[in-house]
This record gives sequence, structure tokens and C-alpha cells, in this order.
Amino acid sequence: MASNKKPANIKIAGIVLIQIALVCIFCTVFCGGYTDVLNSFFESIEESDSGKMMETMPECEIEYLEKSLEEYEAYDSVKEYVEIAFNSLMKGVTKEYGKDLSVDYEVTDEQDLSDKELVKIQNNLKSSFNAKDTEVSKGCKLKLDVTIKGSKKTDTQTATLKLAKVDGDWCIVENNFYNIFE
Repeated sequence: MASNKKPANIKIAGIVLIQIALVCIFCTVFCGGYTDVLNSFFESIEESDSGKMMETMPECEIEYLEKSLEEYEAYDSVKEYVEIAFNSLMKGVTKEYGKDLSVDYEVTDEQDLSDKELVKIQNNLKSSFNAKDTEVSKGCKLKLDVTIKGSKKTDTQTATLKLAKVDGDWCIVENNFYNIFE
């Protein structure tokens, strides 16, 4: 009798694992989808990592900056340009909040962007970054409560971010997050 229970338990465990996998796949495909870019955005601030910040930018913006900086000899690369700008911002943040930054956020409101808003973002990317073939397929506007903790100060502010799926990748296309540091 014991041998009959073992295969039944294995079958049940297998069915449960398949159901869990299907739920994970469903959530990845149909829900949110932008969490990786959102996490990278806040991790870049927490870790003072300009490379992670670049991961949140539309590829057409990075390509535009690369072309623009070819003629401008002050920077060797886009990475260097973003790093200098990012480090400048982070010096101010560190001065105000202190070292050992931690950033926590909670999404308090999420709204899907309308087709009209997606077209507006797409047109803006095309005109701002000379990205003729850029395609925006999805988007959302997030309202967040962001808590920034440092050795000197802790502060919670509200931020609004617009994220869009640009050429198949989620990225941040509009934010007022830097106003939090003012």
C-alpha cells in the first residue's frame, strides 16, 4: 500500500508545480511587466549605479546620445556622460540624506496609458531622439510613495513615473522623481 501512495504524491506535487509555473507565466505576460525596470531605477539610486540607470532609458535615447557625443570631445562615451550627470545628482542626495542610502517604494496608483498617450510618447521619442522606427506598444502611469533613508535624514515623498514598452523593452519615459531631491 505504501508504494501506491508515493506515485500519487509525486503526481500531485507535479500538478501543483505545473500550476505554479502557469500562474508565474501568466503574471509575467499579462500583469505589470515593468517591475524589473522600476526596481533597476530605484536600485540605481540606492547603489549610486549609473549603469543601472541607463538600463531604464529607452534604447533610442542612448543611441541618440551616442551619435550626439561623437562630435563633442568632452566625453568618451554615453556611459561616461550619464555617469558624470548621475554622480552630480547623487552628490547632492548624499549631502542631504547622508551615506548608506536605502530607497523603498510602494505603487499607490496605476493607470494604463490610452492609445492617444502612447502615440504621443512615440512621437516625442521620434522627434527628440530622431528615432524613426521606434514603436511604443504599452504604457502606464504610476503614482508612488518613495521613502529615502540615509544616515542624516529619512523622507517620504510622492513621485509619478510614466513607463512604456518601447521597441519591446519596458523603460521610464517620463518622471518627476528628481523633484523629490529639491
